[in-house]
Amino acid sequence: MKEFIPKSIMPFARLANYCIHGRLDYNEGGLATQNRADFQRDERFIKAYETALKHNSAAQHTEKWKAHVICWAMNNAMALGGDMVECGVSRGFHSRVGLEYTGAKNKLYLIDAWDGRLGYKDEYQQVKASFSGFPNVELIRGEIPGILNELKTKKIAYLHVDLNVAKPEIEALEYLWDRMQTGAIIVSHDYGHLQLQETRKAWDKFAASKGKMVLALPTGQGVIIR
Repeated sequence: MKEFIPKSIMPFARLANYCIHGRLDYNEGGLATQNRADFQRDERFIKAYETALKHNSAAQHTEKWKAHVICWAMNNAMALGGDMVECGVSRGFHSRVGLEYTGAKNKLYLIDAWDGRLGYKDEYQQVKASFSGFPNVELIRGEIPGILNELKTKKIAYLHVDLNVAKPEIEALEYLWDRMQTGAIIVSHDYGHLQLQETRKAWDKFAASKGKMVLALPTGQGVIIR
């Protein structure tokens, strides 16, 4: 005998098929899952995350999984031994988490115009102060891609791109691609952002031109392995 579901509740029954049943292990930043997210219980990660928040006056970050991805990518850079680059820094929250967590001594270049476009005041001075205790960090201030001429590194093991605009992001990728080491991680911060679909299309096109494919993450990030 077939189970009878009244027509009046049929829409709700169908909706239930799309719901996550049971306790969520992670639920923030638009990502909810029952799968284990043990990094958020890692004391070293928690300490690194909280330290970065203390040094970020816009302490509204609730995206630990994104920060975890950055820690993973920086840890990979440590194994490769090359330099690290971030294009689009704002207040440097994710880089600060990654440095605190990994203890990486690799040279880290933070590149941004820091011209207040995002509505932040004195963010350059805040970033300068936040990373003053890291002798391996160098700030480069100017427009991307033009300012990349000042980047001296020839051996990049990690690249994080967060410019919110597709054109300069791809220009940065094109400029830096040949300096990337084999096995280096490239992270797009906004690859899956619903309001930045042109960014996703541009990254897909760029990756295909290099015989690569972007790994889409549920955090909204995208990853290319050089």
